[in-house]
Amino acid sequence: MNILLIEANQKLYESKGELNHSLCAQAKKYLSKAENQVTVSCISKGDWNIQEEISKLKQADLIIYHFPLWWFGTPSVLKKYFDEVLQHREIFVMTEIYGEGGLLKGKKFMISVTSNMSKSDLGNAPIMKKIKDIDEILIQIILTNKYIGIREQLPTFHSDNVIKGDTNELDSNYRQHLQNIAL
Repeated sequence: MNILLIEANQKLYESKGELNHSLCAQAKKYLSKAENQVTVSCISKGDWNIQEEISKLKQADLIIYHFPLWWFGTPSVLKKYFDEVLQHREIFVMTEIYGEGGLLKGKKFMISVTSNMSKSDLGNAPIMKKIKDIDEILIQIILTNKYIGIREQLPTFHSDNVIKGDTNELDSNYRQHLQNIAL
């Protein structure tokens, strides 16, 4: 299987981007089996070769995104990556039915996200009373993948409470998550 790991571990405030980098490295180590070809695109600095990234996306069977949740969305560098790399006629085409022109059909994607919210905040915190699952917050990246033809989503890995909490078990929890979904 061709696996593309996209790492968007920007630094902001106290966050140094190390947790998402660690998770991406953990995924590469765990997924680098004889039958897998694992490629990493570290987009954190905001510079990439568009044609190379298009090629990586086309070759991948599975794309795993690693990023911190910022203001209830992806970091700006990941949005910039989508804006520049998800090219018309390369990754999608316009069709009569909106969203049905994705050219990356038959692939899968997964999200690995870190956040400072607690999982218990979902459905409980006053601003998130109606939000029961992290994927409801991540709908933009989920719909983006579906729009470009990647309809199969593997379960999201959400590492919560990363600034206030204990992250000592983060790598082993992620490895267990990958094992549980049989990767």
